[in-house]
Amino acid sequence: MSSWQIGCRQRYCQTASFFHSFHSNILNYLPRPVRENRAGFFFIMYIQKKKTKRKRGSDERKTWIEKLDRVFSLYIRLRDSKEFGFRAARCISCGEVKPFDMFDAGHFVSRNCMLLRWEPDNVWAECSRCNRLQGDHLLAYRKNLILKLGQKAIQGSAVAQCLPNDKKLLLIKKFGEQRVEELERQKYTTKKWDVGDLKAMYIHFAEKVLEFKKEM
Repeated sequence: MSSWQIGCRQRYCQTASFFHSFHSNILNYLPRPVRENRAGFFFIMYIQKKKTKRKRGSDERKTWIEKLDRVFSLYIRLRDSKEFGFRAARCISCGEVKPFDMFDAGHFVSRNCMLLRWEPDNVWAECSRCNRLQGDHLLAYRKNLILKLGQKAIQGSAVAQCLPNDKKLLLIKKFGEQRVEELERQKYTTKKWDVGDLKAMYIHFAEKVLEFKKEM
């Protein structure tokens, strides 16, 4: 046996001896059932490693949710304040026009519903008073949301624009009601976005915000 082979064998034996001593000492501090079952010990080590990886992934997902919340909220408020030169907006609930900094991004279906948390049709500029203090704000929110989504549905339709005002209003309410009912049906639908989805949505809404910034 050559000298380098003898050296490798010695290093291997030293390493093996170290790990044997390391695991033996750890076992002394574990509960007796685990001490007596080394397979159980290594299973616990494996589970702890998996939990660490899962926690890292969970932390990254939480970070991107917070980032997305911020950029989406800004997008909603800029979108709804555009008609007022980005200085004010009209509250979806009370209908009052107030300064930009008095608004939140108010959800119709609760933001706890992850499927609709970043759905633009479900979120509109709402004054802080209505969003945070008014318990019945969703009644007025729903009524005005029907009109907004109905107008959005017929936007660009030449036929709808030619209708008399009373028939046009009926059409707006019809399409708006359909979309609002669709949002309400999705209220209890579960959705878990992965980090890739969150990043893609963040980039999408960040680009929209930059477009609004250019118009300011």
